[in-house]
Parts: sequence; C-alpha cells; structure tokens
Amino acid sequence: MKAALKDQQREEPKESDDLGDYVEVSDEDDEVVAKLEDLDDLVAEKDERLEKIEKLLEEATKGEKSEDELNELRVTAETLEKEIGSLNERQTRLEDRLN
Repeated sequence: MKAALKDQQREEPKESDDLGDYVEVSDEDDEVVAKLEDLDDLVAEKDERLEKIEKLLEEATKGEKSEDELNELRVTAETLEKEIGSLNERQTRLEDRLN
C-alpha cells in the first residue's frame, strides 16, 4: 500500500508555486515511506500476537488455564495494545511528515 503511494507520488509530481515547475519526491520522503512500511509490518505482527493472546484468554476463561497464566496473558495483551498504540502514533507522525 505504501509502495503504491510512493510510486503514485513519483508518477504525479506536485506542482510548485512556479508555473510549470514540479517538485520531485525527496530521499527523505522515500525514507519516511520505508519507515511507514516497516511500521505496518510491526503493527501487523503485534496484531497477530494480540489475536493469539485473546484466543488464549478465551481458553483460560473456560477453565483451561491457571489464574497465574491468565494474569500473565492479560499483562502481555495490555503491553501489546500499548505498543500497537505507540506504533500507530508514530505512523501518524511519519504520515504527517510525508504530507
């Protein structure tokens, strides 16, 4: 998705204030797009881990896990949710820099 954005920016240059001039996508923009792609991968990985933990929590509520295991899963889930939130904030800042 981000690669498509990068390609689109290169194909459709932004007009500058000067008539007929165009602004090229800078190396910094390329770096921001690369960081956004990395963040997307991290968020996907964290979401996947969170889903697994949620499934384990469901099993635990059925009495298949001990109370200690249940508490450990809850703490891990909360930590992952915070990490995902932090990654989403970072992604928003990078997208703002790109725009």
